[in-house]
Amino acid sequence: MTSIEYRLHPMNPTILGGYISWPLDQARDVMRYFRDIALDAPEVTNLMFDLRWEETKPIFGIEAC
Repeated sequence: MTSIEYRLHPMNPTILGGYISWPLDQARDVMRYFRDIALDAPEVTNLMFDLRWEETKPIFGIEAC
C-alpha cells in the first residue's frame, strides 16, 4: 500500500492557472496566440499546449500556471 502526505502552505500572491481548449481546426490560431502570450509572460510562468481526445473528437489546448 502506498500513501502520500501533503503539507500545504499559504501562497502570496495567489497562484492562478487553468486549461483552455479549442476544436482542432482552430489549432493554427491557438498556436499564434500561445506564441504571443509566451513572449510576454513572466519567466516564472509555466505554459504548455497539448492535443487530446475528448469523447470522439480531438481538441487542442493551452495550460498556464
